[in-house]
Amino acid sequence: MKKSHQHILQERQLTYEFVSDNSTMFSVESMCKTLDISSSAYYEWKKDIPSQRKIAWEKDTRLVLKEYNESKCRYGSHKITAVLNQNGVSTSRNRVARIMKRNGIKSCICKSYKPQTTRSDHGKRVALNHLNREFKTNEPCKVWVSDLTYVPTEHGWLYLTAIMDLFDHSIVGWSMSEDMTAENTVMKAWEMAKRNRKPKSERLFHSDQGVRYVAEELKKRI
Repeated sequence: MKKSHQHILQERQLTYEFVSDNSTMFSVESMCKTLDISSSAYYEWKKDIPSQRKIAWEKDTRLVLKEYNESKCRYGSHKITAVLNQNGVSTSRNRVARIMKRNGIKSCICKSYKPQTTRSDHGKRVALNHLNREFKTNEPCKVWVSDLTYVPTEHGWLYLTAIMDLFDHSIVGWSMSEDMTAENTVMKAWEMAKRNRKPKSERLFHSDQGVRYVAEELKKRI
């Protein structure tokens, strides 16, 4: 039966691959002669095969462009590298940076929005500064200090409130909330601090003059 052209090409491809796989053990010329193929034809086939380095580069380029586009052009080389490594792709920041430079892309950094966590224009009565920068105390539960900050996440802002005991600088109470109400921020942290330290005497509670810290509900609770 006469072989089809497609079948002949497939056999030749397999033969070339056999020669390539065994080229470290035998000479290419001797294998080509034994298998009755042209060595020059084999080298032409070899030249047309993309190198493993080129294949890897093209693969990494596709992955980098994918993460860049999915981030709406916000991610730079540091962030893209971190995401790829988390997804099991082993690459370096320098390699990602080279890929981005070669493709003419860079992080589009927008001015980030920062929520205002301290509002002191509330018009409410505030306490005097009794702490006066005396940040050392020799007894636990004598001085607690507190502050509120924000944490950006993929799903929006979270607000972290912490209370520290200046005796050992331990965080004795904290809360994480999606809003900045006194009930969900300072008061939850206050209740945790009381449970953890179980104070038995009066103590000084120091904070900024933000609206959460002068809330009437918090004053009653304290």
